[in-house]
Formats: sequence, structure tokens, C-alpha cells
Amino acid sequence: MRIYLLILIFSSTSLISNAQNGWVTQNSGTTNDLWCVQFINETTGFCSGEGGIIIKTTNGGSTWFMQVTGTSDTLFCIQFPNLTNDTGYACGSSGTLRKTTNGGINWFSLPSGITQTIKSVFFNNANTGYYVGYQGEVRKTTNGGINWNPQISGTTANLWSICFLNQSTGWLAGFTGKVRKTTNGGINWFSQGSFPSIDELLYIKFLNANTGIVTVGVPGTINFYQTSDGGTTWSPKNYGTLHSARCIDYITDDVWMMSGDAGDIFRTDNGGLNWACVTPPGTTTWFFSTDFVTTNKGWVVGRDGKILYTSTGGSLAPAAPSNLLGFPLSTSSIYLTWFDNSSNEQGFKIERSLSTPDNFQVVGTTGANAENFTDNSGISPTNLYYYRVYAFNGASNSAYSDTIAVLVTGNIQAGNSIPDKYKLYNNYPNPFNPSTKIKFDLSQNTDVRLTIYDMRGSDVQEVINTQMNAGSYEFSFNGANLSSGVYFYRLTAGNFVETKQMVLVK
Repeated sequence: MRIYLLILIFSSTSLISNAQNGWVTQNSGTTNDLWCVQFINETTGFCSGEGGIIIKTTNGGSTWFMQVTGTSDTLFCIQFPNLTNDTGYACGSSGTLRKTTNGGINWFSLPSGITQTIKSVFFNNANTGYYVGYQGEVRKTTNGGINWNPQISGTTANLWSICFLNQSTGWLAGFTGKVRKTTNGGINWFSQGSFPSIDELLYIKFLNANTGIVTVGVPGTINFYQTSDGGTTWSPKNYGTLHSARCIDYITDDVWMMSGDAGDIFRTDNGGLNWACVTPPGTTTWFFSTDFVTTNKGWVVGRDGKILYTSTGGSLAPAAPSNLLGFPLSTSSIYLTWFDNSSNEQGFKIERSLSTPDNFQVVGTTGANAENFTDNSGISPTNLYYYRVYAFNGASNSAYSDTIAVLVTGNIQAGNSIPDKYKLYNNYPNPFNPSTKIKFDLSQNTDVRLTIYDMRGSDVQEVINTQMNAGSYEFSFNGANLSSGVYFYRLTAGNFVETKQMVLVK
């Protein structure tokens, strides 16, 4: 018995994918630097920044409008402690404190008791809160900011950030490598960790009682420090650049986002073990703050009024696969192969349509970096099958590959129908543009590899890498994405290896 296999290649225009960028620039309405962003839900959020500005959105950032703050001092931090659209606080230069009780319709001044810069404010609830500032300043209020009581920080360094897990346990961080912790609501602050004195620690935040991060504002090989024991020890970390890190936001236990200078936006999906850059191409803005309300929806803000929004977790959509080829392995299975053109996919989806290319259904899924798939699902002789493939990740899907059509025909013949030896034939036509046919014989069932190489010996495409039955096979190779030149195709089947030359002329 011998199986004759006929393969048809059908190219089509790739379908449009979802948003490829991962981020959308929103119009903030200002060119002032934006130092802080906080959203209280998916639609309502605030930013504070240079020149005393506070802007608000009620539609997820599609539009932003100015609020009247009554100050021109830069507002470095804004916080709505109960994540409700009522009570919020902002702090800034010259000892400035502002408060609203009606979602920002009105902002009024609070007496901070100091004139130096206040960099960070943190409230556990609407009434109990803290601020930190220059010259080691730490103060606490228990009556919504009417009165602020000094606390002893134990340092005169400029303090940039403060956070609390609960009413008792909190941390602060600042210049000259200072990290302090309290376990009694600020009555006492004690030193933690050992950091170089040149380190400017800009932002500190804890996920839980053990896990925390403090960012480093000095460009170099250390972007941040991470602790897993509540701050007793800190390990230096780098997410892949030499730039200063500015802000960390914990979205879940495993998914964290970090932003920094020179366009840095990084994401981890495994609790900080690995970081991936999700910055839009060409972005160099310094990003001072980031806030996510879900694992996918979030904002980063920074210099010159820049606001970026993502609904895909910041991830970029993967590039579309190309050079899709297909041919039957038997009358009941079809082998597909393609180029993987991206490095950020989670996998590939294979779609099939019977008889006409207008009713595609997913027939298979692969993992990342895959470049082949065998379809064993309901394949029958005399049927025409259309295939297309797309890559996917947490952001969205790529465009489709071109569509191919594969027809399987079976014919039983008497006599010596199985090839008596392995053989690789000359491709035809040769030279070719852009397609050529490659035929080979298999005398036994065996593992088969068919690979295309360029003149330098580099692997251009692995066309086949699977087990195949004895028989004669022919497929069409499409070099549309390759440059003109000499190429080689090599067949490896068991102990049989043969290489032939082909020429692509465009």
C-alpha cells in the first residue's frame, strides 16, 4: 500500500489582531510633571504633581480635569485611604498638606507644622495617618490631619516614602540608605538593613509582613532591594536596566509592576523571580508612579504630564507567526510547521476550517516557542482542510499567519508500493520564486527532520521534526519572507542524511 499526498498552499491577508502596543497615551491636560497616581476603582482616579496640580478622571482616564488646590507647591503624593471618592490627602514642598472630603471638589490646607518638603503621606484610615519629609521628619495624626505630632525617626536624612501594613507595623525610607521600621504605630522607629550611604531609597512598599521592596534612585546595577523577612535583610536586585527605579505596585501575590527613569516599566508574574520589560517602544519618559486596579488595568505617570494606560497588564501582543506549511503524515493526520517571530508569547492556537476558509475552529494549542503541530483530530481522505495559526499571551493575540489549504488523497495499489530506500529528490522548480516543491521517500517508519539552512549554515526553518510512516512525501516550501540567495535543505531520517542545494531568485 502506498499513500499519495497532495498539498495545496493558499495565501491570504492576515487578519487584524487586537491592540499591539499594550499601552495607550491619555491626555492629562497638562505638561507639568505628575508625581503620583491613585485610582479608587476602574473609573475614578487622581494624579498630583508639579505646580500644585491635582487632576481627576471619572471615566478611566479618557478625560482628565483640573481641580482647585489653592497652592502652587509641587504635590508629590496623593492618597485616598479608604478607596472611596470622598476623603483624600496630598502633600508637597514647603510643608504643604491638602485635604478633601468631597472627592476633590474642594481642597483645603492642613497645618503640617513644618516648612520643609513633605514627600509622602500614608493614612491607615480616614483619621490616622503619617507623613515623612526632609531632614528626617516624621509626624502622625489621629484626627484627620488637624494636629500632627512629631515622632523620632532616628535620622536627619531626607525621607521619601512611608507605608503601613496595619495600625502598628510600618516602614519608611530615604536618602543615605535609610530604612526604618515601627511595630507600635510610630512610637519607636528602628533601623533595618545595611545599605550603601550613597543609596537614595525613593519608595518602599510591603506586600505582606515578610515581602517588601524599596526602590533605588541612584542609576546603576541595583534597581531595588527586596526582603522576605520583614525587612531584617535586603537583597539587591536588578530588573534589567541601569536606571533608577521609582515605584512598585503589588497587583497580586505574584503579579507586580515597577516603573522608573528613562521609560522603565517592568512586570513580574512570579513574585519577582523574573522581570519583563513592558515599556512601549520608543518611550523614554521618567515614570514616577504606577497604580493598578486589576491584574490588567493600570496607569503609570511621569514627566511632562505623561499618562499611560493599559488594559492588558502592560504586555505587548506577540508578533504573528509566518511561513505556515502543512502536509499529511497519513490519511488521518496533518503536520503543520511555522516560524515563531516573537519572544513573548505564551503559546499558539491552531485553527482549522473544513472545505471553505470561513468557519475556523481551534483544534489545538501549543506552549511557547513551538513551531510545529500534528493534527490527528478527525482527518479524513478527500477532505480539504484550511489552517491558520496565531500567537497569544496575557496582552492579546497576534495577527493570524497566512491561511493554507491541505488536501489528503489516499490510493491503494498492488505490488511494491513502499519505497525500497530513503531518497531526497531535487526540488522543483529550481531556481524558484517564491515557492518550490521538495519530495522525499521513506522506506521505513522513522523519526524525520527536514531543515532549511542559509549559506552561513544558520537554521532558517525546521520544516519537519516528527515521526513519519514509510511512503513518499512532497510539500511546498514558501520563501516569501527570505532574501534571494543560495539555501540548503537537509533530510535526516534514521541514519540517513542528505543535503541538497536550492536557489531563491526574486
